[in-house]
Amino acid sequence: MRIRLFAAVLISLVLPVIGSATTWEIYPDGSGDAPTIQAGIDGAATGDSILINAGTYYERLTLPVDRDEFTLVGVGLPVIDADRFGFILGLSQEGTVFENLAFTQGHTYIGGVGTLSSREIWFRNCEFYNNTANLEGGCFAILNGGIAHFENCSFENNLAWGTGGGAIQVDEGGSIELEHCVFRGNHVVGITGNDGGGAIHFRNTSSCSIRFCLFEENTTDYEAGAIRSYNSPVSLYSNTFLDNEARTAAGACVLNTSGPQVVLMKNIFVNNRDPVKAIYLEGSDLLFDIECNDFWNHVESTVISPAWIDTNGNFSLNPLFCDPDNGDFTLHADSPCVPGNHPDGYECGLIGAYDVGCGMAGVPNAMVQNTTWGQIKATYR
Repeated sequence: MRIRLFAAVLISLVLPVIGSATTWEIYPDGSGDAPTIQAGIDGAATGDSILINAGTYYERLTLPVDRDEFTLVGVGLPVIDADRFGFILGLSQEGTVFENLAFTQGHTYIGGVGTLSSREIWFRNCEFYNNTANLEGGCFAILNGGIAHFENCSFENNLAWGTGGGAIQVDEGGSIELEHCVFRGNHVVGITGNDGGGAIHFRNTSSCSIRFCLFEENTTDYEAGAIRSYNSPVSLYSNTFLDNEARTAAGACVLNTSGPQVVLMKNIFVNNRDPVKAIYLEGSDLLFDIECNDFWNHVESTVISPAWIDTNGNFSLNPLFCDPDNGDFTLHADSPCVPGNHPDGYECGLIGAYDVGCGMAGVPNAMVQNTTWGQIKATYR
């Protein structure tokens, strides 16, 4: 009896040690638990964390296939720089989480930062800038059932030379979820007239959800300054699109569907430029759910199909950003996009990516007159 009791106690003491995760601490000078981030990855076991301290790391990282669920966390937003020698992340692991990290100068054929296939990963509070792909997905290509989640991330000045997705390409059954992200200054050069999506390009995807994101000054030489979607179930909910540009059509979005439902709800579209329509819809009207959007200051009658204007809570009024010239796209308290201010009395709730930021007691006012976007911006110069 005593032997059995002793064995039970011994097992209870040993099992937590065996099952506990290890944290590997990495420093730029190599003085941590491993000399480089990659060395920490190579030594880590399933479920381990790698704590990366502030600094710049000139590395290209490959995650192992045989160990899953690593967490890579930055302290002080360390930068991982591939110095244009190829991809930054080899994403062959399941369940990896990246937090508080910056990724730059990835350069490869598809997915400058990395290509994700048949795996699920998370990015939180990360920055992606100055990455390049020769074909598509300046930052990421998400393919073959891969699933990516991005929260509070920024994508700036990324480039795809070929078919689409200045920042992200989602294709072949891939899925993506974006919340509270910023896409700014991304670009697609393009090869043919159907190429584009200065920020994101969807094609035959499984699921695409974008909520509370800002798309600003993304461009393409062909179609869709911000988002181009082909035959994909896309949900755009409470986003802000402004100053995006396409050379041929759709300064903001091209949304194509032959079956999957496309949802466009509670978004703000301002000053997106192109020769045709700011938002170009391809497919039966029955496949589109378009409600409570503000389409403001585009070329007269070419914002979107006239059938969608002044119906289902959609309208065209100045959204009254607080300080747009200085990057503040919160709303004035008198904005028609604020709950209770809808011009037709619809109960849409908050429209756009950001809440009220001025016009309340004790908060400086924005310009509230119903002028053009150019006149509004001129007041801040």
